[in-house]
Amino acid sequence: MTSHWLRKKTSLLLVIIIGFLIAFFITQKDQTLKRDERRKPQKLAEYIVAKTIPVKGKAIGYGEVSPEITLDANAQVEGKIIFISPELKKGASVSKGTVLIKIDPSDYQLSLAKAEANLAIYHAERDKLITDKKNTQSLFTIAKQNYTLGLKALERKRKLLKQKSISQSQVEEEEQSLLKLLENKQTLENTLKTLPAQIKVTEAQIIQAQQDIEQQQNNLTRTVITTPFDGRISQVYVEQDQFISRGSKLFTATNIGRVEINAELPITHARVLLTGIDKIKFSGGIPSTQDVLKKLGLEAKVRLVGAFKDVHWPGKAVRLGESINQTSRTISIIVGVDDSYQKVIPGKRPPLLKGMYTEVEFIAPARERLVIPRTAIHQNKVYIVGENNRLTIKPVIIAYHIGELSVIEQGIVDGDKVITTDLIPAVDGMVLQPTVNTMLEKKVAALANAETAFK
Repeated sequence: MTSHWLRKKTSLLLVIIIGFLIAFFITQKDQTLKRDERRKPQKLAEYIVAKTIPVKGKAIGYGEVSPEITLDANAQVEGKIIFISPELKKGASVSKGTVLIKIDPSDYQLSLAKAEANLAIYHAERDKLITDKKNTQSLFTIAKQNYTLGLKALERKRKLLKQKSISQSQVEEEEQSLLKLLENKQTLENTLKTLPAQIKVTEAQIIQAQQDIEQQQNNLTRTVITTPFDGRISQVYVEQDQFISRGSKLFTATNIGRVEINAELPITHARVLLTGIDKIKFSGGIPSTQDVLKKLGLEAKVRLVGAFKDVHWPGKAVRLGESINQTSRTISIIVGVDDSYQKVIPGKRPPLLKGMYTEVEFIAPARERLVIPRTAIHQNKVYIVGENNRLTIKPVIIAYHIGELSVIEQGIVDGDKVITTDLIPAVDGMVLQPTVNTMLEKKVAALANAETAFK
């Protein structure tokens, strides 16, 4: 019995010892796990603070330079070329008003003299007819008076005939005299009726002669061909002493005061420039494309592709292309650049010549937007430094991209710490060692304000 009691006591003691050992082991393991967690290395993460800042919409298009005006000069009169300017050479620059070609004017000078002589004749004829009209009017007044007197004289003689104071032959003589007076009166009256028509015919001839003179003067002016603008000669088609007919090609010239670039850019990129157009008010009816561009206030910077990358020319968006390119799905904006020749620096800044391929950077006025670096977005998700420096992954809705930046519509707010370094792997809730990247924050602000070029 004593042996059984000892075995029970021993078993109980063993159970108690085993329990203490298990408890001690669990406690030690828990402390080891805590120490291991504290020793676990934290992920280094650079971040910027998300802010709503002024953002200028930007987009890039490409296109070739072309002159604003191309003049195909044709002869407006025929004749022999008696003068060609030494400046009329392919590729030469000419100033506005320079005489380039003269056509023999002798035939047109003779025609002008003839027209002027005809005008003088018609003026003299009209003056004569006006004088004749005045004289005839006076004679007609006298003729009417003579006829009236003749009637009275005939009546007296008819009374005397009844009294048998005179003979019948005397009455008949008076009647014949009256008929002559009537005939003279009628002739003068008919002349007065036809003179105004003759004067109108002469006045029409005067107008025709004046038009002939004007035409011959114009023809004389057209024998001298000058340049209507400062330009460059692209092609010459005539030679000295050559006889040319009306409509013959003389030369082709382009203006150098302004060039235009038909810049094409993807429709999705053009959308960035139109952001905020719904808030612009237009007065009356459907606005024209020129009104839309004026209200948008787009700034344009033109650069040559492949050369002189540090040089740009300021431009102005003047109108939109007539249609969308169905193949490339692009829209064109025509940009004008003024006086590129006057800003030439040899070896550093060339003029913009026809056919040069250019890059056009369009910049819209600043509007308040929340922007972050484009590289901070991972499959429409953004890494955020959350509470206790733990990683929080947030989905975002992107309004649009502007070069290296992305405009965020929803998902993050001002003050969020947006991680800009790659985290591999990125596990939601992982411990971070965050540091603010102030240099990147400044770069984002500069890019948003178009102070630096974007890729």
